[in-house]
Amino acid sequence: YISLEQALRDSTFCLLESSWNFQYELLSSLRAGCIPVVRSLMQPLPFEDTLDWKRALFTFPKGRSVESLWEILGKMEKEEVLEMRRMGRIFANRLEHVNALADTLIAALAERLKLILPHFTMVSTRENNVYLSHFQDTFITTDIPANSSGATKRILSRTKTASALGMYSYSRWNSGRVLRNAPTVMFDTPMLPNGAHYFNGTKVLDFSLTSHIAIGLTRDAEQFTVVILTFNRDASLVTVLKLLNNCPYLNKVIIVWNNPDRKPGDAWPTLHVPIEFIFPEKNSLLNRFLPYDSIETEAIVSLDDDQNFSHSELVFAFRVWREHRDRLVGFPERYTYMKSGKGKYGLGSVCEYSLILTGFTFLHKDIAMNFLVAHLSRKPPVRMIKKTSSEQGKKMSGLSGKSTHYSVRSDCVQLFSEIYGYNPLL
Repeated sequence: YISLEQALRDSTFCLLESSWNFQYELLSSLRAGCIPVVRSLMQPLPFEDTLDWKRALFTFPKGRSVESLWEILGKMEKEEVLEMRRMGRIFANRLEHVNALADTLIAALAERLKLILPHFTMVSTRENNVYLSHFQDTFITTDIPANSSGATKRILSRTKTASALGMYSYSRWNSGRVLRNAPTVMFDTPMLPNGAHYFNGTKVLDFSLTSHIAIGLTRDAEQFTVVILTFNRDASLVTVLKLLNNCPYLNKVIIVWNNPDRKPGDAWPTLHVPIEFIFPEKNSLLNRFLPYDSIETEAIVSLDDDQNFSHSELVFAFRVWREHRDRLVGFPERYTYMKSGKGKYGLGSVCEYSLILTGFTFLHKDIAMNFLVAHLSRKPPVRMIKKTSSEQGKKMSGLSGKSTHYSVRSDCVQLFSEIYGYNPLL
């Protein structure tokens, strides 16, 4: 005896007829990664006005013979099969339980009525945390041109109107993005054409240079926020802060103080931008990914407290990220490989890589982590090559210095592959 769930998992396609139980059978197929083949052109599909079901299932007229269907399906490429399974998992997540169905229904009604849903709830940093304004310099340095440093005026992230949400509705619904809240930004907004800065209607009044002025500008002025996770390495943190002083396009430095047993002292470098300390309730590496309300830019640099870098490397990575906003753009890389049928995690001299570590990485304020980004965008991370050494000291310290580090990471790769139903890394 084989259960229905097991039979679906062992199959590539599932033939569905119109019936009173169709919705249950459809959801069961999507959950199991089995591509539905619907023998009806009239069968209503859930939220078919917004979900592009052609990307997750096939529909054929009822008069079509089963033999002809299998002849067509048998010619599918493996890449097409995997992509349809992935889209099926995304659509199933919109429907598979009461809360998900309620979120999808509310989002559909809001879109039909042209309403903007509330934005994501940000993690408050104002009540229990100290804003260290006395760490900020009262003057702007003049050794860097104002139009290239972005220091003379703070530039915040953009917001979207109902018309913009409608314009990008398709990509929101037919991806794994959460629908219950309206996004504050759209990172898939296309770039302006070359030279748009010089024509009325697309002229930018306040801008910062990212290339030669004669080429024109493809995006408006923008800055980034540095988020540093630290625990007990005050000396190396001071060095990193000194490296950030007078860095072009820097909007703010946020230090996530991960040590709940002691508070930071007052002997910190003075920068040309604000420094803010955030004190989480518990020590967790995930604290660097929380959506703090004090982050006012789309671009975030996730930075460890032992990194070594130059302004030119940071600015160049920022420029690359502006052209690849839906990817992780960073320096330290790793790769995954298969061994004994399981995904493993490694570091080596191979030219191929599939992960960028978040110890020195540009990421978007609404997305983080390699598996999630690869699952949403189906694009690999972008690796940058450093001129300076990645770390201040040669001795391995912290979690990466433990003997079990790579075996634990390999277990994580396997776990996330099971959660997503496949390994989305590219």
